Amino acid sequence: MRYVAAYMLAVLGGNSNPSQDDMKKILSSVGVNVEDELLTKVFNEFQGKNVDELCQCHAIRQDFSLLTVKRAHYWLCF
Repeated sequence: MRYVAAYMLAVLGGNSNPSQDDMKKILSSVGVNVEDELLTKVFNEFQGKNVDELCQCHAIRQDFSLLTVKRAHYWLCF
């Protein structure tokens, strides 16, 4: 989650295309030890994508997950 937050903070700060170094600077400024493998994974997933679309996609996935949990709960209760 910290890598996602660093990416989002960079974008909110006006950097529409943050680099891995930008993300490392943000994380290091608050004392977070950066794991390069995880940073690269998040960076590759987000690179070149619109942050608004990523947030919207996450919200849709979250709604779907909640619906699935509610259905499972319904079937387990009967």
